Parts: sequence; structure tokens; C-alpha cells
Amino acid sequence: MKRTAAVLVTAMALMAGCFPVLLDVRDGQVLIPRQEGVFSFDLKSGETVRVAERGQGDPAWACWSPDGAKALVADVGENNKTTLRIVDVKTHEASPLAQLEAAACVLWAPDSKSVSAAVVGMSGTQLKLIRLEDGQTKVLLDQALVMHAWLPDGKIIAFRVTEKKQDSQVVRGELVVVDPAGGEPRVVTTAMCDQSAILSVSLDGKQALVVETEVTGEGDEQQATTHLVQVALADGAKQVLPATDALAAFWSPDGRRILILKGSGGAAAQAMGSMMGVPIAAEGPQIVVTDAEGKNAVLAASNVLTHSGDMGGPAMYPCWADNDTILYFVSAKTYGEAVTAVCLMSVKADGSARKDLQAAIDNGVAQAAAPPALAAPAPALERRP
Repeated sequence: MKRTAAVLVTAMALMAGCFPVLLDVRDGQVLIPRQEGVFSFDLKSGETVRVAERGQGDPAWACWSPDGAKALVADVGENNKTTLRIVDVKTHEASPLAQLEAAACVLWAPDSKSVSAAVVGMSGTQLKLIRLEDGQTKVLLDQALVMHAWLPDGKIIAFRVTEKKQDSQVVRGELVVVDPAGGEPRVVTTAMCDQSAILSVSLDGKQALVVETEVTGEGDEQQATTHLVQVALADGAKQVLPATDALAAFWSPDGRRILILKGSGGAAAQAMGSMMGVPIAAEGPQIVVTDAEGKNAVLAASNVLTHSGDMGGPAMYPCWADNDTILYFVSAKTYGEAVTAVCLMSVKADGSARKDLQAAIDNGVAQAAAPPALAAPAPALERRP
């Protein structure tokens, strides 16, 4: 099974330049950035290995290279400065790659020889390319949204902002294909999206899923409606899928299903839903799985955690672990009513075989991060009479 990943951020994460919580899975191994370092957790056996020690800052993002030989780790330090490291999966040796201002997304190129980075600044977001060979950095796109994805041919699909609505998180712009080798970006289509817009690319690189936003009214009276749209990257043809209140959508690795995160309420979802103007119901945020056309929806999970901490905290998103298994987050009350903890869950696409993985992860990390046992003391010397 190839790796599964997608990229998206909330508007608040975009403005702060912080990474969302979006796990990366390859061959049943999920990469987990934690305070103690970066760990791989085997979803079947529960084996936990520390892939990288803690660096200079908090490990905020980690993803496998397409060739499986390396891991890209982003550490966030003071003032949101981001340090990128490349870690050898076998030796666990880490090499510094670059230090950036507030980054919010970094992704591997298909050839594992470079990475892309969305870097947030006061004048907007730049999409940059960083070569592993020498750390050389090149600006690929100005006035971008953080969302982007690599295509199988080594190009990048991204969103370029052309107009910002006053007092709104909604922007008008273009989906463009950027060639890192140079040249003007190719415009695929125009779109109006929230700054938390979603971009998921099919395995063959021919289709993209994006959540478009339609805004009516002005000022405090603004109302926003979202539409999940499938875009053909060759000619920009759009097909609106029958999904309401969508906040995020991801194709399964084989392209036969779509995971849809619905902004359907609960305290954790209100921060995200209110920013997008999405109507919020009482049953809690949900994960719905459909076929490739957005039909035959099945409820896979409810009360899904979509936001960590207060409104300034990072967004949290579900992901595919394989063609039939989904990973997502829930909150659990600890030490009374006031304190909650985050738990990672797995569930089948049809809503069956729900499993809490957090205890196994915590135990595995504790063992993997424990200092080596002290050597046995040397035997005492015999006293000669």
C-alpha cells in the first residue's frame, strides 16, 4: 500500500502559520510527532519506534518520503520559526534542511529529491521549493493559499488568490498547476474558497476535490454555503458532488471512496464551522464515506474532534490508513469535567470495528523513549585474607 496523505488548513492556522494535525501513513505505519520526538506506530502489531529525537522546537509535522527511505520533520520554535529536518528511516540520523519563517505545510516531491513549503508572511503566503541536495530555496508561487499537492508528473496543484473579501475568510482565486522547472502557472479553473479550503488529488493526478464557498449578504449578515466539487485538472470541468456542509474531503488511496468531514456541530467543530459559516447541528461533527461520485453515503464516525484547544489551536483532520480504514480523533474527559485528552481512533469505512489506539500509542512511546537500562554493576572484588 502506498502512502496516504492530504493537505488542508483552517484560516486560523493559515494566519498563525501553524501546522494542522494530519497524520501520514505508509504500509500500515503512521508517523506521530509528539513532544518526545517523532514515532512510527504499526497499526497492526502496535510496535512503536522512535524515528527522530526531539529537535530545536516542538515536532509539529512529519511525513514519509515517497521512496520510504526518509522522513521529513518540521519543528516549530519561537515566533513560529520552522526548522526542517530530513531523517534516515534506517539509521535515524537527522540532517538539517532549512529554516523558514512561519510555515504551515511541507510536502515531498514524488522523486523524493525536494520538498515544497507553504510559508506564511505579512504580505501573504508563498509556495517554495527546497532541494535536498543543497538546501537551495526557490519561490514557485506568490499570493497562494497553504493548500497544495504534488501531481505524479512532478508538478504542483495550488490555489492562487486574486481577490480577498473584506471582513471575510473567503477568497476568490484560481486553481493553478505550477511546474517547478519554470514557466507561468497554468490556470485550471477559477473558484471561491474559504482560506480553510480543501485540496485532495486522485491517485492518477487527473482529478481534485475542493470545497468551494458561496457567500451571500454583507458584514455581520454574511452567510456561507459550501459545495464539494470535483475538478478535472486537464480542462477545469467541474462536477458538484451531493455532499452538504463539507469541511474536508479525501479520496481513498485506490480512488473508489471519498471520506467527507462534515461540520455538523459540537464544541470542537464550532470553531471551524463558524469561520466557514457552515450551519451546525447538534449531533456532533461526522465522518461520512461515499463512493467516488459522492453517493451512497455511510456514516463512519460521529463526535469527531476537528480542533485542538481554543480557537488559536491547530485543526485536526481524519485520514485514510488504507483503502478500508480511517484514522480520526476524539476527545476524552480526564481528571473531571474540565480537562480533556485527545485520542486517536481507527474505524472501518462502514463504521464497524471501531478501536481506541491511544493507550497502545502512549505505552509504545513510553517504552521507545525510555533511556537504556543501566548496565549491571560490576561484581565486588573479593577480599583476600
